This record gives sequence, C-alpha cells and structure tokens, in this order.
Amino acid sequence: MVLTFWALWCGPCRRELPVLDALQKQAGDQWLRIIAVNVQDSVADYRAMMRQMRDFSLLQARDRSGRIAATYGVRAYPNLWIISTRRAGSPATASATATIRSRRSSRRSSTC
Repeated sequence: MVLTFWALWCGPCRRELPVLDALQKQAGDQWLRIIAVNVQDSVADYRAMMRQMRDFSLLQARDRSGRIAATYGVRAYPNLWIISTRRAGSPATASATATIRSRRSSRRSSTC
C-alpha cells in the first residue's frame, strides 16, 4: 500500500498525484492500493480538485483537521509512505518499491 499526504497549494504534490494514479492503473487494485490523503484544504478547494481528478483510480481521502497527518509525523508535502501488507522482501513489495523509486527519481524531487 502507498499512502501519500498532499495539499492543493503544493506544486510537487499536484505533479505527484498523476504519477501515482498511473502507477495505480498499471498495477491494479489486486497488487497495489494507493491512498492520497488531502490535508486541511478548504471544502471548496478540495471539491474542485476532486472534480479535476474524477477519472483517477487511486483512493482519495481527506484529513480536515490534520490529525492523521500529525500521527504520521508529516511536516512537509508531498509525504509518501510505503506500507507493506506482505512480509518484507517479497517480490510484490520489492517490485512496487522499485517502480515508485524509479518514477520519483525520473523527475526533480522537491517538497513544499
């Protein structure tokens, strides 16, 4: 599972989401689940972004208060977590990790 925390004002976040969506579409729900958690954007801004992302396959969630992000220690965006649902070192986990690293390193890495 991939969990990413993002905010609308964060340019790198907005560039990361389509990449993660492409990964979700390529891997499929059976092998990988990507959850994108929006943190503390206004209701209007969040709804507008959801309309733009209506064709995305990744699961969208909202952390209105920021408590979930705080639990993960999020202080910068985007903030991506890879959470294994299999034992460490399994081929599926290694493959997903390699794909994500490859896609992230192919673009300039920055945070907000």
